[in-house]
Parts: sequence; C-alpha cells; structure tokens
Amino acid sequence: ENGDGLWLLTQIQAEMPSVPVILVSADAIDKKTAIGYGALDFLLKPYPLVVLRSSVRAALQSVAR
Repeated sequence: ENGDGLWLLTQIQAEMPSVPVILVSADAIDKKTAIGYGALDFLLKPYPLVVLRSSVRAALQSVAR
C-alpha cells in the first residue's frame, strides 16, 4: 500500500538504486527486514538525535565512496 515504508523503499530502490535510504518509522518492523529490503539503516521512533546523526553520516559516506 502507498503509506507503507517498505513499499516506498522498494519504489526508491527501483527508481534510484544508488540512493541510500534510512527508513524511519514508529511501526515496530524488524530492522533485519528493512535492511533486507535495501535500507541502509532503520530507526524506530523515538530515537536519540545522536543515532540519526550517525545514520546520516554513514549514508553520506556510502555515497562518497
């Protein structure tokens, strides 16, 4: 369905496979599932700002390679 984060992730991967995606959700989906779908990281809300910064930093580094 259109509001589903995993659905959106698959659409992004299909259109722009080189773009790293950090999936952020309040739904308790399994991190392993999100990573399996191609997410670089999965953050469950609420999360500390330091965790978001770390995830964004990793995403930026993956693009710079």
